[in-house]
Amino acid sequence: FKALVLGHCAALMPIYAQHLFDCDHLLWIKDRQGGALQVEVLDGERFNAFQWDSSKFAFSQTLESWNESCSVSYDGVPLGNFQAHRHRSSYKFRFNLANLIRLTSRSQGR
Repeated sequence: FKALVLGHCAALMPIYAQHLFDCDHLLWIKDRQGGALQVEVLDGERFNAFQWDSSKFAFSQTLESWNESCSVSYDGVPLGNFQAHRHRSSYKFRFNLANLIRLTSRSQGR
């Protein structure tokens, strides 16, 4: 799994983005400072259409140093965290949704 992530992240990201949405849209409700809520409706197609460039990925760990988690950045923007825990039978990836929105908006000229 670790070698796959580090060597083929550009191929994995569209799969993770596709599975982020069970429907065509995602309702994102975010708690802001002061108790206010920010609500945003996200169109899944913008994430599915994003073209990932393998040269723009950077990782916090190498294959040798990766213990249980590894952060990934894309074009200098923190994108998420891969987790491969020794005491669990699953692998996880957690997007930084705000930064994913920022990256996909930048590519669409927003």
